[in-house]
Amino acid sequence: MPLNCSCGEAYDCDWYYQPSEDFSVLDTKRSRRCRSCNTLIKPGSDCLSFIRTREPLNDIEEEIYGSGWDSVPLATWYQCLKCGEMYLNLHALGYCIEPDENIFALLKEYHELTGFKSVERHLAKSPPHSSPPPADTGRA
Repeated sequence: MPLNCSCGEAYDCDWYYQPSEDFSVLDTKRSRRCRSCNTLIKPGSDCLSFIRTREPLNDIEEEIYGSGWDSVPLATWYQCLKCGEMYLNLHALGYCIEPDENIFALLKEYHELTGFKSVERHLAKSPPHSSPPPADTGRA
């Protein structure tokens, strides 16, 4: 999905998510994959978590979990520190991002839309710096 600043309506979705507002420690016994870049996140590492839920699909689920968009729990998704930081920054700028989108592709699109360049690319293309010539003090 391309970078978008209108989230649209949250009705009639297959599932819903609630992103964390800050990083937390991955408190699982096993490693998890970043949903954006597929990097392995080890237990004890900082990550961004997305609590996911959905509406009940039938009467039996509704009896067990209740009704509403947040009644049936789904597996939590995670983003690594690098992807999570970019997610929070783009989200703070008003962009709507799904947790499983490739954040690097979205960041590239953001740079193309705004004209901003990342620091690493800018430094790699700049000529090497040289020291200025000594100033003439007027003494002979």
